Amino acid sequence: MFIYAIKRLAALVLTFFTVIVLVFCVIRLMPGNVFDDPDLTSAAREVLAEREMTGRPVLLQLADYIRRAVFYADFGVSLKIDPGVPVFSVLKQRLPITVIINFAALALALPLGILLGVAAALGRGAFSGKAVVFVTVMCVSVPSFVVAALLQYFAAYRLGLAPGLYMPSAGFFERSRSLALPVLALALAPAAIVTRLLRAELIDAQNTDFMALARAKGLSPFRAAVNHGLRYAIVPLIPVLTLMFTDILAGSLVIERIFSIPGMGRVLIDSITAKDHSLTMAVLIFYTFVELAAMFLADLALGAADPRIRLTGGKTA
Repeated sequence: MFIYAIKRLAALVLTFFTVIVLVFCVIRLMPGNVFDDPDLTSAAREVLAEREMTGRPVLLQLADYIRRAVFYADFGVSLKIDPGVPVFSVLKQRLPITVIINFAALALALPLGILLGVAAALGRGAFSGKAVVFVTVMCVSVPSFVVAALLQYFAAYRLGLAPGLYMPSAGFFERSRSLALPVLALALAPAAIVTRLLRAELIDAQNTDFMALARAKGLSPFRAAVNHGLRYAIVPLIPVLTLMFTDILAGSLVIERIFSIPGMGRVLIDSITAKDHSLTMAVLIFYTFVELAAMFLADLALGAADPRIRLTGGKTA
């Protein structure tokens, strides 16, 4: 297991630095930059040019950026979004709310998907099972920003069930209520993915010997599915957790904008629009790190759940 973990970690570290190089080069090739700002003074322009090493080769700029980022957590200074504020400080201000909505969506999607998956498998052929399948297909097919707009219109403005925009200055209860709709909009599609996968695995498990033995012992279909079928279905579900988390991260880029949440997704879009390249680079590095870390944890969990994977280098025999 240790050797398997080291191999996976080495591959992810290589991927991480490859992404940094690609993002750095792409941002440098993007048209327009902060030097085009007519309000930038000549003194500030000189200081910025010296810091960014604009007169040096791109490889030296990249090496200096990685050195400052890795050893000093220095990602530069924001010049547009929060002028004069270090990028790391901007990220620390925007990170908590993004972490809250993403993990809340994951915590909602996983149990909801498991519950609906069991219900859909046990109700196969019945109206309840067909209704769950129809709802999951709709949730998977409709983009999260469309779901967010529908929730914002019907649940917030028509029915008044929850605020339609994030309320950062409100009390704890109202602020939490204002996060209900964005969390729900982020959680529906991942929950539908878990439901579809778990339904298929549980239906497949119905024909196995251990499920027949469980039913012969007198267990109800629900007890047999929960106590025995979920163990059969959990291994294929582990890689989906990474997919769920990355889907939620990607969805939060737009959801934060729709609900006026001052998180990482919104600051990424704003920094791209404002050509605040230091901030854009730092946010992209953050998202890359989080997604690769989630993939690493999923690989470890998958290797622990199925020994064949770690023995064959990541592929089942």
